[in-house]
Amino acid sequence: MNQTEKVKFDTAVNNAVHRYMREKKSTCMYPGCEMEAINSHSISEMSSLETLNEQGEDRNLLAPKSRMAYPNKSMLIEDCGIPHASTFKGFCKLHDEMFARLDQSGIKSEKDLFRQVFRSLSYHVFREKVIDVIRPKFMEKIEKEKLEDEKLHGEWDSQIAKLIDFGCSNAAEQINKRIEILDKQRLEVKRFLDIMVDTHYTYPLTDFTGPEIPVYVVYKRLGFQVPVAVNGKISFTFGDGFSHYVILICMPAENTTDFIIITDKEFHAKETEYLAAIVNDDVYILNLIERFMVMTDEWWIKPSIYNNLSEERKRILIEDLYCYGEGLDILGSYDMSIFDELRLQLIDELPDHRRLYELQKIYELPKRAELEERKKKIQHKFNQPLFSFEIIG
Repeated sequence: MNQTEKVKFDTAVNNAVHRYMREKKSTCMYPGCEMEAINSHSISEMSSLETLNEQGEDRNLLAPKSRMAYPNKSMLIEDCGIPHASTFKGFCKLHDEMFARLDQSGIKSEKDLFRQVFRSLSYHVFREKVIDVIRPKFMEKIEKEKLEDEKLHGEWDSQIAKLIDFGCSNAAEQINKRIEILDKQRLEVKRFLDIMVDTHYTYPLTDFTGPEIPVYVVYKRLGFQVPVAVNGKISFTFGDGFSHYVILICMPAENTTDFIIITDKEFHAKETEYLAAIVNDDVYILNLIERFMVMTDEWWIKPSIYNNLSEERKRILIEDLYCYGEGLDILGSYDMSIFDELRLQLIDELPDHRRLYELQKIYELPKRAELEERKKKIQHKFNQPLFSFEIIG
């Protein structure tokens, strides 16, 4: 494909994804409902997103956006209206009302917490299914390249063709299985939600590991606002060969933040102590939120936070978003501060060595290789026919 055709292909993929996310008719994800879904927020518009609004009636936050697909991709941080932030074609108007209490007053009860868990799992099942829109575009591209190669060389290398066919079918099987498991967990959470009551108030720090719940959930109410909303999911595999995931939810309110981690029970069993250490330390939580911000594009930030970063730090953040997952420890610490003012408040009473480490993130720029060099190292990820957003850990 020549450069013009590549740009056309990239644009076609972007347009297909946009239509799926915003315009395509979808069926309500409430069990048994066949009504048409509306644009639903996965994070409350009024009790959370609106608390980050600094622009009055304009009601804009900032969010990462990609321009064209790899290998011609560029990343931007640009305006995203609050009415569109975190939305998906999830539920019909009637069933979106099941989140009304959550939208009005945030998480007050354990049932509110699991309303949000169900909402976020639904959002990510919907997001995962975008692969059904993307995959046909890539298959068209492969077929076109196959025809072009046949014209040039007289035939298509049969060994390469077999590898591509195997890669495509294997990828489809893996992704469909991942979606099936996630959707099954979502429906099991809904059944648990149905027997809950709103009189059981949630503790400021609590987790759920019982057999009646298909996932591990940990919740903490932070005593300060983290000025970003996040509903990010990272998928990865370890040496065990199984696919795992972590969903991080950050829902700011006026003076507090609801922080939630959802993960598969197998991963929790492997990392129980590590996850406990994170949720018991507010600085570790802030570090994890920043880590997710450079590994996912599912966040919406108060504009002044990003605008107050130096141009050099903005550049590093955008380039790191481009190279998401590049050599990063999934639950580790990002090496550059995004939330300087909040970080300074939180580290005041830390031991000297930890305080110094956190200060370096504010006052020293992390070292990075040239972007073109980094692109070359990660390019193979986007040339293989996996067609997945998976990060291999």
